[in-house]
Amino acid sequence: MKNLAALMISGLSFVSLNANAGATPGVAGELGLHKTERLVALKKVDASLPTQVVSLAASAAGGGFSVLLTEGADSTGKARTLALTSDKDGKVLSFKELSAGAPAAPIVLPGKNALSLLELAMHCSEGELIAGSDVCKKSAFATMYGDHFKSASLVVTKDKAGKATGAEISVLGDGLPKTMIVTLANDGSLVSLNQK
Repeated sequence: MKNLAALMISGLSFVSLNANAGATPGVAGELGLHKTERLVALKKVDASLPTQVVSLAASAAGGGFSVLLTEGADSTGKARTLALTSDKDGKVLSFKELSAGAPAAPIVLPGKNALSLLELAMHCSEGELIAGSDVCKKSAFATMYGDHFKSASLVVTKDKAGKATGAEISVLGDGLPKTMIVTLANDGSLVSLNQK
């Protein structure tokens, strides 16, 4: 009985320590994507963000995180951005949208939108399943990018005829020498995962 009580106490201590650890930049970035979807649904930010976002960045700032989503540049070279501030757990506390014109080269994807594909890449960096595939979960390197997340950028992939086939998301990790490349099909299924 004493051993059981000691085991339960040490288990609760472990859970408590992990609960107070806070989010990683990768988790803060992913939660920022979720919040962006909600802000669009509430019509608090421009409706183009989910379809035109090309990059996501997250960094520690003031005891929490700064998360930045950016669309492609407009004809003047300016890009619409959404800056989110979150607490140590990644919960978004505030947001500010900096407007610009429509992207000069708009993203056109026939399946999932750009924000959804970025979100799936973030799930991969956390070692989660993507559309039933366990490649990210089994990867020896994927979770390093969630723990050390710096930024992710999206480029539409096309076939020989120029038709969009999905997206390649390049994920950079702070202090990591290589880039993680997550290639996704239009439906969000994982095509490949590698490092360059």
